[in-house]
Amino acid sequence: MQTEWLNQQILENPVRNIIAFGLILLAGLILRRFVSNYLSGLIYKTIKKKAGIVNVDELRELLRKPFGLLITLASIYLACQQLHYPTEWKLVPDDQVGLRFLVWKAFLLALMGSITWILLRMGDFLGLVLEYRAGKTESKADDQLVPFIRETIKFITVTAMFFVTLGTVFMVNVASLIAGLGIGGLALALAAKDTLENLLGSFTIFMDKPFTLGDLVKVGNVYGKVEKIGFRSPQVRTFERTLITVPNKKMIDDE
Repeated sequence: MQTEWLNQQILENPVRNIIAFGLILLAGLILRRFVSNYLSGLIYKTIKKKAGIVNVDELRELLRKPFGLLITLASIYLACQQLHYPTEWKLVPDDQVGLRFLVWKAFLLALMGSITWILLRMGDFLGLVLEYRAGKTESKADDQLVPFIRETIKFITVTAMFFVTLGTVFMVNVASLIAGLGIGGLALALAAKDTLENLLGSFTIFMDKPFTLGDLVKVGNVYGKVEKIGFRSPQVRTFERTLITVPNKKMIDDE
């Protein structure tokens, strides 16, 4: 019959399965932009009332690449389900360290990375919404609070996904790990002394408000206007149009 060639074997995989593998990959590449826009639109519909004038195109632009990566990974997974490793390769099962094990773990890492990327971009969109709302008020306090909230969300997201990845990809007992960080956390805190001081300094800036966005400040040899107040360091635009990052601790000590 004319279709017998579809059953011919190549590396112990029938030709029909190899064709299906290629078609699924091709479909994923062609449709990923459409699917990304569609998923972004669904998400926007659920938060439309909270989004204000921030339109769906902003969300689509933020999520286009991370959703594209997620769709590509899904396509690769579905395509690979059509094939199997030839027995002549003599590969160990995927629950033992070997090629199959490494490939599967690499795929899971990429998958968790794409999910983290999506969550971070959602945090950026939330920042846009908060910026819009803050811009409608006369107070500058909420304007400088927005970057802090955005970076806090990102920090929480990355930390949470880090532990989720340890548990799902590397099968680490996260509860025991967190409990064991009690002693290790002290050593880590000492090693990250400057970072912690800058982090605490950010809380001091937002609570005491020694300066706000747009204020002229002089810190050491730096003199200019505060453009951004971040999680670890504000950014000051000098009169020479140079953007300088100054640690929070130094800003507080010199104010």
